[in-house]
Amino acid sequence: MTINELVVITLDDFISYLNNECFKNLKLNGKNLYLNIDASKFNCENPSLSKTEWNDIINAIRQENQETLAKKNCDLKNFARIEMNLISAASGINKVISLHKEFNELGFWNGEKTATFNEKFVLKKINLSAQSLIKEFAAIYENLKNEQIFNELNLLLKKIVVSTDLNEILKLSSELLLKQNQVLNLDYFVDYNKLVNEYNWIHDFVKISHVNAEFVNLIIIIEVLTNSIKDKIYIPTAIKA
Repeated sequence: MTINELVVITLDDFISYLNNECFKNLKLNGKNLYLNIDASKFNCENPSLSKTEWNDIINAIRQENQETLAKKNCDLKNFARIEMNLISAASGINKVISLHKEFNELGFWNGEKTATFNEKFVLKKINLSAQSLIKEFAAIYENLKNEQIFNELNLLLKKIVVSTDLNEILKLSSELLLKQNQVLNLDYFVDYNKLVNEYNWIHDFVKISHVNAEFVNLIIIIEVLTNSIKDKIYIPTAIKA
């Protein structure tokens, strides 16, 4: 399997995860939320074209969602759920495409020939990504209402930071995704009274959305990098819907 094939499969799994799990029960102007993106059409020769095309699709939906704020009967909770999920969708897709570029620049999987990809490099990249997320996650703690979920997510991240075992990281990433699904369902995670009633709630929401997107990015990084060193064999791990 080449890096191009791995990227297409990962994108397909991620988009299916978004449509089947993240967007479940979400409606915008009476229509079910759905990303009409075909991962098989990923432009391997010019990934930026696919990135632009797919971000345009997501941004069009975000624009439609933001226009609902002008309505007197706007459901702010529904707006927030949709916005957060779309931000995560764009961030995850962009992360996969950026990893594709990074692999190509490293000369990894050039054509059918597999280059040596150091497992220590994979572990270090995953460890550093998790460490960075811990710092960002801590900054939004005051806006979270469920301390237990925060502590559980934080504990999983700390374990990923110090882990030197890829199999353990895969297990932890699956647990992280299950917990992170509660982030996507904001009712379990965010204190809406703080977000909606305070003047600066939009700024707080943007911070929370950014951190949520970074959770998705970490899962993507683990997904692609761990599969990249499995001797061309793709094994679905965390985001398989």
